[in-house]
Amino acid sequence: MTSRALWSILPLAAVLTACGQTRLPATPLFAGLDGTSYAEGTRLIKQRLLARFPNGSPERGLQAYLAQQGLHVEHVARPSEPDSGTAVFTYGGPVCGSRIRVIWSADGSGRIQNIDALFGDTGCL
Repeated sequence: MTSRALWSILPLAAVLTACGQTRLPATPLFAGLDGTSYAEGTRLIKQRLLARFPNGSPERGLQAYLAQQGLHVEHVARPSEPDSGTAVFTYGGPVCGSRIRVIWSADGSGRIQNIDALFGDTGCL
């Protein structure tokens, strides 16, 4: 490869590298998910979360754990579900990627009522 060709692709490489995470974090929640189907990954994530945070557990513990695992946690207050939240982790290339989304609801005292998870693709450009 010529020096000129190399210099012409370096900006593209820099942009692609700066687009975000390229793989799952090396954390307990995501252990063993590389190479699994989205359906199996969804099942594993939900199973792990429900084992650690059964219904009635404090919502704050779930939020802290998800943040420690690398997810971006948002507390979402909707009129229909005043105590609900979402945590998201997106990774992969800028053209096609994958996303993990955890959604939960809690009662008025901050106790978890439901946890759901979804591991899927982000759609391709």
